Amino acid sequence: MPREKQKRGRRAEAKLKEDTSKRKRDEALDESDPKRLKPSAYTEHSREADYKPLEEDQNEKTSGDTPFYGLLDAEEQEYFSRANEVLELNQFEDAEGRRLFVDSVYREANGKELKIACSQSCSRLMEKLIALSDMHQIRRLFNKFVGHFLHLVQHRFASHCCETLFIHAAPAVANKSTKSKGERSREEDVDEEEPELSLEEMFMKVIEELEGNWGYLLTERFASHTIRVLLLVFGGEPVDISSNDSVVASRKKEKLGVPGMEAQDEAAITQKRSVPESFEEALRKIMGDIVSGLDDTYLRALATHPVGNPVLQVLLYLELSHFGKSRAKESDSIIKRLIPDEDLKEGSDSATFVRGLLYDPVGSRLLEAIIRFVPGKFFKKLYKSIIHDRIGQLARNTTAGYVVLRVLERLGRDDLQDAIELIIPEIPALVERSRLV
Repeated sequence: MPREKQKRGRRAEAKLKEDTSKRKRDEALDESDPKRLKPSAYTEHSREADYKPLEEDQNEKTSGDTPFYGLLDAEEQEYFSRANEVLELNQFEDAEGRRLFVDSVYREANGKELKIACSQSCSRLMEKLIALSDMHQIRRLFNKFVGHFLHLVQHRFASHCCETLFIHAAPAVANKSTKSKGERSREEDVDEEEPELSLEEMFMKVIEELEGNWGYLLTERFASHTIRVLLLVFGGEPVDISSNDSVVASRKKEKLGVPGMEAQDEAAITQKRSVPESFEEALRKIMGDIVSGLDDTYLRALATHPVGNPVLQVLLYLELSHFGKSRAKESDSIIKRLIPDEDLKEGSDSATFVRGLLYDPVGSRLLEAIIRFVPGKFFKKLYKSIIHDRIGQLARNTTAGYVVLRVLERLGRDDLQDAIELIIPEIPALVERSRLV
């Protein structure tokens, strides 16, 4: 009688055990959860898949500390996906036709705003809607988000919706009027009560929700870019996410074009704005809470942290531009805690830290910001102590070369001529290596 064919060796035994345990695990899962959904694979910048909810009426649920706002059904997903395509094509006869279409999408989205913001396929639509909305619609949407911001800013997709909402709501904060001319000229057909809070009060609610979580949010993968936007909004600073120099969004962030957006609306979000006194006080408090909650070691660690570094740049810029150059001399300022030694002597802790930033791909960006914004007296000490003697060597380095560019922008005439003479001998080698920056 022929014998059963069997594999021999330890690998065969290991594979047999693995197959047996896998089969038992699958059987146990099938018995306990017959409707278990298969998770979809996604890359870092893709959006998670949407599935039809297991229950028809699915209210907010929580898994641990993270709320679940429900999922759009197939019919709703199809409608909002088509609406996104229509806005993308922008084939409306005129601005009035586009406005009527946006109104109709808002009516369909009523009560589903949080689901849409957290949806892979429909959160892009939410961003476009916000960009094309009037202030009346923005206030209503903002009001729907109030109470959920701590969770939304950490969500892979909803965080981008929050960012867009903050950017487009900011220009109207100083405007005491609640309705624009276009809003007053038409009757509201959405069966919904007017929000009681003003936009200023809604922004203050955001701060209340996030308070006590700043230290974590600075390095949270999705929340950090939204925090940067929020800080700039409270400072009345322009928010231009399309600029290559912007520290608002990651360079890998998808640039979302919005066809049909009015030129004056685009200009409004990229210009410096006046802000109410409550915003200035809130900004001072936010920055005080953030900085006081971090020890010096952690603060320096943010300098080379790929997520925390851009937030630190924004904090440094706001501190020096809003609270005066004299702020740099105070012991509890960001720059003083990062670089406490004024003389920057060779071998000092501060000099070692700055030299480390020069050659770090992430840290060098913070050093660029320091060079741009610190007072002139501090810059001169930094230049003479650390950069001057090795400026030619630094120009050859692919990372430190960008810091050299910022240095050249601030040098006076005599120092600039001296720096040029030190850099010129390196130019042939730079050209040969195609390092033309």
